[in-house]
Amino acid sequence: MRIPIKLLIGNVPEPTGSETWGDIIDNWEAYALNWNATSSLGVDPGQAPVLDMFGDESVSIKSVVKDLSDPSKLFTEYSRSFTIPASKKNNRIFKHYNNIDITNGLDSRELLPVKILMNNSTYKEGNIQIESVRMDKGVASSYKINFIGKLSELARNMGQDRLTVLDFSALDDASFSAEDALSSNTLGELIFPLSSRSDRFIYDTDTAVKNVENAKNIAYVNSTVADGYGIGENDVIGALKVGTIISKIESTYGFTFTGALKNDYISNLYLWLHQTDKSREGEINSAFADDFSYDTNSLSGISLNDNTISFSGYASPTYNRYLIKAYGTFTGEAVVKLRRNGIQVASVEVTNNYTTELVIPNNPGNYTVLVEHNGSQTIPVKVQITHQTYEQEEQFLPEGWYDEESILISGSASVGSAGKMIIADNLPKMKIIDFLSSIFKMFNVIAEIDSELNITTKHYDHFMSEGSLKDVSKYISVDRYDVGRPNLYSSMQMEFADPKVAMELGYLAVNGQQYGELSYELIGNTGVRLSGNEYKLKLENQRVPVEPLTNLAVGNVTKVIYTQFADLKSAEQNIKPMFTYATSILVPQGDVSGPIAFTSNTTVSEIITYVQPSNTYVPSGAIPSRTNAEVGLYFGEELNEYNVSDTIGGIGLWSSFYRGTTAMMFDEDKRSVKFTGELPQGLIIDLKLSDTLLINNSFYNINSIDTNYLTGKSKLDLTLVGRSRLDQFNPANRVISNNSTSAILYITYMSTSGEITTASIATSSTLTTAMVGTVLGRSHSDYTVALA
Repeated sequence: MRIPIKLLIGNVPEPTGSETWGDIIDNWEAYALNWNATSSLGVDPGQAPVLDMFGDESVSIKSVVKDLSDPSKLFTEYSRSFTIPASKKNNRIFKHYNNIDITNGLDSRELLPVKILMNNSTYKEGNIQIESVRMDKGVASSYKINFIGKLSELARNMGQDRLTVLDFSALDDASFSAEDALSSNTLGELIFPLSSRSDRFIYDTDTAVKNVENAKNIAYVNSTVADGYGIGENDVIGALKVGTIISKIESTYGFTFTGALKNDYISNLYLWLHQTDKSREGEINSAFADDFSYDTNSLSGISLNDNTISFSGYASPTYNRYLIKAYGTFTGEAVVKLRRNGIQVASVEVTNNYTTELVIPNNPGNYTVLVEHNGSQTIPVKVQITHQTYEQEEQFLPEGWYDEESILISGSASVGSAGKMIIADNLPKMKIIDFLSSIFKMFNVIAEIDSELNITTKHYDHFMSEGSLKDVSKYISVDRYDVGRPNLYSSMQMEFADPKVAMELGYLAVNGQQYGELSYELIGNTGVRLSGNEYKLKLENQRVPVEPLTNLAVGNVTKVIYTQFADLKSAEQNIKPMFTYATSILVPQGDVSGPIAFTSNTTVSEIITYVQPSNTYVPSGAIPSRTNAEVGLYFGEELNEYNVSDTIGGIGLWSSFYRGTTAMMFDEDKRSVKFTGELPQGLIIDLKLSDTLLINNSFYNINSIDTNYLTGKSKLDLTLVGRSRLDQFNPANRVISNNSTSAILYITYMSTSGEITTASIATSSTLTTAMVGTVLGRSHSDYTVALA
C-alpha cells in the first residue's frame, strides 16, 4: 500500500496551533508574505516549494541507529537515490541546476534543507543533494537526488573548518608568565599540566644536577640556575577544556548540544594545545628585545624606545666616544644579535657572554637586539654602553681613550610563544567535525537534531534504554525470513593512533600492545578460532601513558606525574591531537607529592601547587583511586598510573560505553534476523529506533528500517535478543550487595538519565538504585547484582 509523502524544500517555520502543513501549502502566498515580513526568510510567495514526484518512482529511506559494520558512522538517516521530474516547479527550486550559465545558480556541492511530510505532519527532516541531471535532446528531463538525515547539518554548517576558526581570543594572554601558569592548580578553561616537550623528567630532592643525558631534575632543591635542573618555559604546554570548545561551536554555528556531551567527564576533558617548535619544521623562533629601561643613569645622546636604543650623535666627537655590546641569559641553543639600522654588527651564542664591543659611529643610528632560539623562552637581555674620553699624554698616563662611565640597559625577548599565550597559535591541526567525531566515537555517542538545530546526544546504551516495547507481530511476514549470525565478525580491535612518543613505545615494548587498546577474538567451544572479519575502531588521537616519577633521593615512587611529547631520543614529536584529564595538586605531601622547580634562567623558583595530567577522570580533580575514579581514557583495562595497587576495574571506554554494542555483535546467543512487513503510517511515524520489537513472543532490537514509500513495504534488520530485552539496554532498579566483610565497595554505573555515576556500599550492605544495564566499574569483585 502506497504511503504518500511530500518533500518540502527550505527552512520553513513549522505549523503552529491547530494548523497543519496542508493549511500552509493551500494558503502559501499569505504565509510566505507574513514570514518574509517578520523573519526575512526570503521565501518565494509564488508557489509552495513542494517537489513534483513521479507517480511510479520508488522512494526508500533507511533509518539506522549505528551502522555496526562501520563504527565511525553516527546515527542518521539516508535514502537511496531516486528520481524526480524536471518540471517547471522543480527547475525553479533547483535553479536550473544543469545550466552553468545562470548567475547565482545552485552550487553542485550544496545541501538543501528538506522536510518530509506525511499526513500533513513533519515526518523527517534533513537535507537533499542533487547527484545528477538526465538530459534528453538538450533539455533536462529528470533529477537524481538523495536524502540525508538532519545530522548532515553538522557537515553542512562546518564544512572543512578547523578549530582555529573558533574565537578563543578571550583566553589569550599577551603578558603570559609560564611560571604563574604552571603554579596554578585551578582546573579552569585553560590549564597547564606538567609536561615536557623533549627531555625526560627525573625527581631527586637531594641533588639538583644529576648530569643525566637528555634529562632534567624537576624536584626543587635550591634556587641556583644550572643546566639540567628545573622546568623551563619551553616545557609549559596548555590544555583547553572540551566543554569550552563545545560551547564555542554552539555559539559559532547556532547549534545547541544537550545530553551526553554536557556530562562532566566529557566537558571536563582537555585537549592538549601542543604544536611542535618551529625548529622541528626547519624554522627558527626569533624575537626583538623590548621594554628597554636604564638600570642606572642615562647618557647624553642616548634615548630609549620600546625596542630601540637610539643615538643622536656626539657633542664633541674628537674627545668623546661610546662603546656598545650586549648579552642574553638563556638555556638551550640561542643567538643574540646586535643590529644597527637593521644590519647585524655583532652576535654571541653563549649565555651571559657579551658580543664583541663596538664603537658607535658619529652619526645617528638605531640599535636593536634580535634573539633567535630553538624553542620557546623569555630571555633577559643586557646592553652595556661605555662613555670614553680621549686624553692627551700626561705625566702618569699615556695618550689614549679612557672610560668615564658605563651604563646598563635591560630588556627581554619573548621567543616563540614565550611571553604570550595565543590559543589559535597552539591549537592542534584538527577539523571541527573531526574533533566532534573523536568525542562521539570515544564515548559511543549518537545524536539527533531538530529543526531548531538542537542536538540531543546520548550514549548508545542510554539511547537504546529509552525505547518502548511495541508488538508488531501482525504487520510482519513470518512466512519467509532470514536468520543469521549476529554479525560477520570473529574479532574486535579498539585502539588509538600509532605510537610515536617514548612512553607509548616503551609500553608497547613491555606489554606487546598499545596503551589503551582492546583486542578480542572469538574462540569456539572446541578451542578453534572462529571465522569472520575484524570489527575495528581506531581513533586518530594519540593516547600516551603518563609517567610517575621516583624520588631518587629516597627510592620512593611519588605522585608527581607528567606527559612527555618526545621519542626515546628526546626529540619532540608531531603527534596526533590528544586529550587528557587533569588532577589538581594542592600541597606537598612528602615523598607522595612534592614541590617542583621552575627555572627562569636567572633563578630557580619552588612551585608547590600545580596541575598534572591523568588518563582517569575524578570529578573533584583529586588523585585517582578506587574510591573516586569514574571514567578511564582507554578501551581496555589499565593500571592506576598514580598508584598501581589502587586500581578500579571496569571504568575503561569499552566497559562504560560499548558493552551493549558488542553484546549485539558478539554474544553467541544473539541472531541477526531480516524481516519484511507493511507497517501502517501511524506506526511508522511513532516508531523509534530505540524501540524493542515484539514479534511472536521474541524480542528484537532495531539495527535499521528501510521503508519504500511507493510499495509501503519495510525491510527490518533486527537483532534477536531472546525472550526478554537485552540486559545492557534494560533500565531497572537493581540491588547491589557488597558481600565483603572488610572492604567498602565502590562502583560506577550508567544512571537512567544517561550519565556515568559513582556510589559506595558499606561492608555487608546493599544499595538499591535505578541504572541502565548493570554495574560497570568496581573496586572489588565480591558483590552480587539482582533486580529489585
